[in-house]
Amino acid sequence: MSLLGVRLTVLAGPTIAVPLAPTLLLSLANVEVTHTDEGRSGFQLTFQAGRGPGDVVDHLALASPQLKPSARVILVVTFGLTPYVLMDGIVTNQQLQPGQRPGQSTIQVTGEDVSVMMDREERSVEHPAQPDPIIALKLIGSYAQYGLVPMVIPPLSVDMPLPVERVPTQQGTDLAYLRELATRHGYVFYVPSGPAPFANTAYWGPPVRLG
Repeated sequence: MSLLGVRLTVLAGPTIAVPLAPTLLLSLANVEVTHTDEGRSGFQLTFQAGRGPGDVVDHLALASPQLKPSARVILVVTFGLTPYVLMDGIVTNQQLQPGQRPGQSTIQVTGEDVSVMMDREERSVEHPAQPDPIIALKLIGSYAQYGLVPMVIPPLSVDMPLPVERVPTQQGTDLAYLRELATRHGYVFYVPSGPAPFANTAYWGPPVRLG
C-alpha cells in the first residue's frame, strides 16, 4: 500500500506473519498506531466491508486467519529505501461497524504490542538468589518467539538477595512483575517495535527523556 510516496507493508498471520492477502489490502481504508511508554502500545486497521448486506457477513477480514484474535500483525512503513517498523503486535479484537448505506460498513481490527502475550498467565514463581536485572533478563528471554531483544539497564545500586534472608517471589503475570521490578527502581518497562521487522526491543530501564 502506498500513501503519498510512502510505502506501507502489512504482514499478518496466526503463526508466521506474511504479506496481507491482496484482496484484504485493497479493502484496507485506514491504519492507526499509538505508542506509549506507560502501558501497551496499540493499533487499529479499518477495512471497507463490501457493497451489499451479503458481503458484510462473509467479508474476508472477518474470515481470514491472518486477522483473527491472537494473530500477529507487523506494520512497516518505508521511506525511500529505509524501512521503519510502526507496530509489531497481536490482534485482540474484531468489530463490525454497520453503515447506514450499502458499502459504508467497516470492520475494525484492533490489537496491542507483543507485550500483551506477557500478560496472559498468572504465575507464582520464586527467583532465588537473583537480583532484579537478572530476573528481568530471564523473563524477557522466555518470549524469544516474539523477537524480544532485551535492553536491561542495571540500576546504580543492585541488591543481591541472599536465600537465607529473602527470596524474590513473583505473584502475577510476567508483564506485571517486570513493571513491579521496574517501579522499584524508578524505571519503566515497555516494548517498542523494531528496529527491524520481526524484532522488538524489551526496554527495562530509566524513563527516556528527550530534549
